[in-house]
Amino acid sequence: MRICHICCSFPPLIGGTETHNYSIVKYLSKQGYDVDVIVIIDKIELLKKTGYSKNIIDEVHKKEYSLPELENVRIYSIPCPKPLIGYYQIWKKVKDIEKKHGKFDVLDVHAYPSAIPFSKKRKIILSLHSFELTCPHPIRPIPCNSSLKNCSKCVGYFRYFYWKITKNLALEKISKIMIKYNFLIEKLIEDGIDENKLVLVPHWIVADKFNQGNKKKTSNPIKNIQANDFVFGVLGRLDAFKGVANILKAFHLLTTKYNNIKLLFIGGGELKDELMNYSVINNINNQVIFTGYVDHDDLSKYVSTVNVFIHASTYDNYNWSLLETMYFKKSIIATNVGGTKEILTDEYNSLLAEPTIHSLTQKMKMILDNPEFAKKIAENAYATVKEKHSMKNLEKYEKLLRDV
Repeated sequence: MRICHICCSFPPLIGGTETHNYSIVKYLSKQGYDVDVIVIIDKIELLKKTGYSKNIIDEVHKKEYSLPELENVRIYSIPCPKPLIGYYQIWKKVKDIEKKHGKFDVLDVHAYPSAIPFSKKRKIILSLHSFELTCPHPIRPIPCNSSLKNCSKCVGYFRYFYWKITKNLALEKISKIMIKYNFLIEKLIEDGIDENKLVLVPHWIVADKFNQGNKKKTSNPIKNIQANDFVFGVLGRLDAFKGVANILKAFHLLTTKYNNIKLLFIGGGELKDELMNYSVINNINNQVIFTGYVDHDDLSKYVSTVNVFIHASTYDNYNWSLLETMYFKKSIIATNVGGTKEILTDEYNSLLAEPTIHSLTQKMKMILDNPEFAKKIAENAYATVKEKHSMKNLEKYEKLLRDV
């Protein structure tokens, strides 16, 4: 069976989405499927802002490359283009590959516009991770309801109509949509998308990768974190919708009462300079640490220094960084938004907060005042993610691939 995996994120950049795509391709290759990958690469400026090195940026912009453990997989890159040109480039790349290596049985696309260039006769799966089919705004899709009256105020008329047209064109051609959790399924059905197209396949944690990291002897990579420090951590891109500014401000309030507490931001992003400036102005820069971009292979070294991870998204926390921190047996504080409650239960495997500075401060204080309670939360978080997000979910994906 021949499969074309069309995505926007793939190693050697490593983050949640890249890990997801890589694990799919690796699994399919090991199962004997014939897989080609087409990667639509972000603009260099965006990659630089995220903190990736020149070597990594140069690597992903190669027209064709291969990776260890994927020797039988051909990987092609397409620079992020303007929409109409992009549709043609995707279509042409697929045609060129098929001319050399044979026709694909299934196209697995990870951005719905990638389905537009193809015929309805194609078998196409959309792996949907976010709300782009229910709202044209990539940052705050909830509680937007995609009506023209509201959307025109948020994204403008042109973008609204462009989104509507491309969504409808793509949905005509997509056979099945793979959804990671029920909350998103409900949103899609509310927006009028045919529920017969929707298939629930929860995320999976790549256990062998994390187990290797956990077995390594790790030393503290950060000099100004001491053994008696209590460390709050944030994992992922430093973007506004992840509530990182609220986390920093809540931490600032705690520094007036608690000694030996630190806040560690693991990852880079557009808000890094703004957050650093706030720390300096408020004289807490010795307690707030920014790692910048961290290679995925080194992630366990930084995660091991953290006592509690905070996930403060303004619309949803059901993502890879949450699952990763749960698998590392860390206590969790998370905002109660979107589909968060499908995996997290307050005072069982997490503390759930409202997406406000005051609420986050109170939950952080609860953890500081009761460290034994925090340990119990961490144990339950690990048990939850191990049970619901094992590699067996890849078998559900494979079944979807065969049944489409």
